[in-house]
Amino acid sequence: MDEEYKSLIDNKTWELQLLPRGREALTGRWLYKIKYATDGTIKKFKARWVARGFEQQYGIDYNESFAPVVKPMTYRTLFAIAAAEDLEIEQMDVKTAFLNGHLEEEVYMEQPTGFDDNTTRVCKLNKALYGLKQAPRVWYLELAGFLNSIGYCRLESDFSVFYHKGMRLWIAIFVDDLLIIGKDKIAIKKLKSQLSQKYEMTDLGPCAHYLGMQIERDRQRKVIRIHQEKYINDILRKYQLDSGRCAATPMDNGLHLVRNHDTASPEDTRQYQSAVGSLMYLMICTRPDLAFAVSLVSRYASNPGSSHWITVKRIFRYLRGTTKLGIMYRSDGPYIGYSDADWASNTEDRRSTGGYVFILHSSPISWMSKRQSAVATSSCEAEYMALCQTVKEAVWLRKLLQELDQNQYTIEATSLLADNMGAIALAKNPEFHARTKHIDIAYHFIREKIADSTVTVEWIPTTKMVADGLTKALPAPKFKEFISCLGLTNSL
Repeated sequence: MDEEYKSLIDNKTWELQLLPRGREALTGRWLYKIKYATDGTIKKFKARWVARGFEQQYGIDYNESFAPVVKPMTYRTLFAIAAAEDLEIEQMDVKTAFLNGHLEEEVYMEQPTGFDDNTTRVCKLNKALYGLKQAPRVWYLELAGFLNSIGYCRLESDFSVFYHKGMRLWIAIFVDDLLIIGKDKIAIKKLKSQLSQKYEMTDLGPCAHYLGMQIERDRQRKVIRIHQEKYINDILRKYQLDSGRCAATPMDNGLHLVRNHDTASPEDTRQYQSAVGSLMYLMICTRPDLAFAVSLVSRYASNPGSSHWITVKRIFRYLRGTTKLGIMYRSDGPYIGYSDADWASNTEDRRSTGGYVFILHSSPISWMSKRQSAVATSSCEAEYMALCQTVKEAVWLRKLLQELDQNQYTIEATSLLADNMGAIALAKNPEFHARTKHIDIAYHFIREKIADSTVTVEWIPTTKMVADGLTKALPAPKFKEFISCLGLTNSL
């Protein structure tokens, strides 16, 4: 606490003055956290004085508050590129990052508990203190302005990634965590020096632990593996599910969940939402094999029942046997997308589930499993709607790859594979008017992208459809094939 208070004073975070008439001072609190090293040992104890931002009033204490952070699809693509080109992956952390941003609004806050001067004065904030709604945005604008001044340009496809074309360096920003990727060690050292002169930085060296993920690499074989073994073990202990038998798959084949007609208690609802949220973060980062199961259980988060809890526990039992499973990017492999749908799979509203996965360097960089927003009248229509979502993602990924200087993947049309001939014919030929006039015009976006050679859509047998496991629960033998096709491994 003494160190945090000294840091706040040294950074001239506030000025003490009397509270103006008609204004209210925000309250604050101390937060305490134990930070761990990658091997699980205690690294340091951290105390932070934060504002209770929920007390802020829009138009008075804050205006805009959105701040971008690097997308999971982007940092996975960067890891895939780094594996193929044997690039350096360095990491830096900004100490008290938010204190570098200057506030435009007048914000008043009480003095820190235990460090007040026994007067009625309050703190008029000069810097964006942690907890304020606009703090992440103020810090992002500050850092973006500095990076622009030293020659780095922001990607249009992801505002949290900056690129220096001359030195071929990328910087991915996740709040105060900076991922630096490039070939030239001297250029990386220069960038680190520039950042350290401007801000108080911690040089974490080669990236080994990023956003809850563990990063392993073998530079001789040109492979990088990302996994979340420690995170999985932590959440298993948190929900007391770290013992007992394991499950071969995340979900029973043929399981159909329905809404809970009773009212769940607030405590049960919070615990269910917390468990599903933990699984969702895992799925978003490194575990596409959980995508369908997590998508399904999340639909019942507002009022969970006993059957929903049993299903969530089944996912944890599957995780207990696959704690080491992760994505491994290699130096070669095609760039290709798969699209699939399971028609009318929801027994309550008969909506279909669509899914896609994009593979680069033998492993996935982007995936989705989601219930469709409208009822499809046929399997052809369900597949066509899923294909539309896949094409949208393909367009964005092409833009990202171009900006990441990976033009070899965008010279030709992106190859998309689907297993429904009717949907492919519908995408390529606008002739079936009587059969398609009821389909929303937004879905015919596919035809335009095929016509301008952005994508091509080809048929693949259902037995080889990688995205099949993103639309339904599979039996154990097929699920093992699904994991293998995704390139998930237990070790380097």
